[in-house]
Amino acid sequence: MTTHPNKMISFKDICINDYEKSKHLLSLLTNNNEDFSFNLFSQMCLSLNPNHRIICCFYYDIEAELDIMIGMGTILIEHKLIHNCGCVGHIEDVVIDQKYRNMNIGKLLIETLVDIATNKRAYKVILNCISDNAEFYKKCGFYESNKEMRMNIMNII
Repeated sequence: MTTHPNKMISFKDICINDYEKSKHLLSLLTNNNEDFSFNLFSQMCLSLNPNHRIICCFYYDIEAELDIMIGMGTILIEHKLIHNCGCVGHIEDVVIDQKYRNMNIGKLLIETLVDIATNKRAYKVILNCISDNAEFYKKCGFYESNKEMRMNIMNII
């Protein structure tokens, strides 16, 4: 777990106990609001590994004396054959609860994900985002590059 210097914000890998806490945040990411089961969530958590991590951001509420999950993001490390068999970090599914936006928390989460990629010796970190979020990622040090191409292969979206 990484704690921000103000000790109110901390970051940790998702775990099975985060099922209920994560549901609200995940509903902010997609219009597909189907309720996923605890069993599916547990299987996904158990499949995570050092190259596929979901990092949760918690705010410690002093009055309530509990950690509130306020954000999360995924970092995937892809091993490549090019660039001397280097690695690329892929950031996915970044979300911050609406009440905690514009408080620099999203930037702290992105920095945490980039640090993970850096520690894995990735030569770059990439992500896709909607146009409305591009300015946020530019403030985090990202720049526009290339085009995303997509093919839906299952009708689950």
